[in-house]
Amino acid sequence: MEVLCSFIELPGWLYRLLAIRYLFLILLGWFWVKDGITLNRKMVILSMVSALAIIYFEYVAVYFHINNEPWFFNTAWTFHRWPCYYFCANGLVYLLNIIWQRFHKTEWINRCIKELAKSSYEIFLVQMCVCYARGFIHMPRVISILVVWIISIVCGIVFNRINNRIFRVKAK
Repeated sequence: MEVLCSFIELPGWLYRLLAIRYLFLILLGWFWVKDGITLNRKMVILSMVSALAIIYFEYVAVYFHINNEPWFFNTAWTFHRWPCYYFCANGLVYLLNIIWQRFHKTEWINRCIKELAKSSYEIFLVQMCVCYARGFIHMPRVISILVVWIISIVCGIVFNRINNRIFRVKAK
């Protein structure tokens, strides 16, 4: 899909809205269902290569202005590429599971995770808007990331609560 987008010169805004960059995640989801998340040599190697791909696309290619077309569509979504997803779908999930096993018995962490899970779709919707609006405001990258996270999470939770109150179906 990335090669095709490069050749037809798909506009960046359409590429972002189509979310075709996530099709590879369907394959990774199938692997989850079939094999589960396991720590083996193959997973570790692929996760490490994937982490290096994230570093390459986000920092090296951007800093040195490397054009990776036609193999990878040149867009502002620098590390939203299929080689980067393996770390996110397996290596990072494995690390998060280790953290979860250590802290899941803490009550306030459980409450926070449940609230974030209930509001995840609304957080995503707000994040899409905030990321778009962020392009009009110039601030240091670290501050920008923190602002996007805070606004997306807080407004997403509020949006979820408003939706639940407005569209609550009363049980008979």
